[in-house]
Amino acid sequence: MRRAGRDQLEQIPSGLARYHVTHHAVSVATYAVEGDRATGDVTGVAHHVAPDGRADSARALDAIWYLRYLDEYVRADGGWLLTRRALHLRGIEERRVAHLGPGRP
Repeated sequence: MRRAGRDQLEQIPSGLARYHVTHHAVSVATYAVEGDRATGDVTGVAHHVAPDGRADSARALDAIWYLRYLDEYVRADGGWLLTRRALHLRGIEERRVAHLGPGRP
């Protein structure tokens, strides 16, 4: 799947609505700055907790993504803007978990 441009990226939050909760943890981030441009290599783990599909169950399914972002940035208006992000999934693990909340019902 490829998403490019602000319009497509702004649609990502609505795609996450199917999850009770998400949690993203950055493990390692390294950056290289050259003038007004920079690159980033960011690794982390993203949890996506969704109902497990059983109506009578308080359990949920946690889809765990082991990921790496390769980013490009540009300095503008006193800050940094993300100009490119390539997501590389290194693995996906699924676990059944007890959903204790908070989050969407």
